[in-house]
Amino acid sequence: LEIEFEKFVFLPNLEAICSYPDQYIEAAIRSYPTPLFLYRQIESKLEKDPESKGLILVNENDQQAPKVVLGFRSRELDVLSGARALGRGLSIKILGGGFAGQEEAQGLLIRMANSVGFKMELSHGAGFALIPERMRRFIPRRRRTTPVEDMAYPTHEYENAPISLYWYAREARGLPLLRFLALYQCVEFFFPTYAESEAKRRVSLILKDPSFRLDRDSDLARVLTAVRL
Repeated sequence: LEIEFEKFVFLPNLEAICSYPDQYIEAAIRSYPTPLFLYRQIESKLEKDPESKGLILVNENDQQAPKVVLGFRSRELDVLSGARALGRGLSIKILGGGFAGQEEAQGLLIRMANSVGFKMELSHGAGFALIPERMRRFIPRRRRTTPVEDMAYPTHEYENAPISLYWYAREARGLPLLRFLALYQCVEFFFPTYAESEAKRRVSLILKDPSFRLDRDSDLARVLTAVRL
């Protein structure tokens, strides 16, 4: 009864809640390769600044961009999602973004979580992913990681299909074949784009040539040759 539960809605297929009036999204996350990595970074930040609520990421170049906070799960998320151990999990919070419905909120959450999590994975060898609605058993393992010193606001967004395959590969412990296939499909997803990039460049140069004429067979033959190479 202490929680204003009536202003929250759940986001489908994720352990996540959002509030349209407050422009607030919070979702449970699972840290890779072990949950200790993010725990330590967040605890270190809170020791230095108890009011920070965790690791805060702000886009300095765009004041209208949503703010991202990596920290411990709020009481609201714990209670509404029926968590067994209150206050022990991690979450990503998004403040702002201008979303007006469930689909927009979920899309914003997935984009930001993928961007921040994958950036951490590339920079520090330890990232995180959103937790599905149904919790899966997670067995931590020790791995040497580098500390997060200065996390920057994400500058890239990633396609949902390949990033989902990547997180699936990261989670497929003890299943090397599944991991290989998932990572291979990540590469395969972008293969047509880069395989044809050189052909697109050559065709573009021909079409931009002022002397190019559509009614001249020799010019059309140049285009066909550029595509075949």
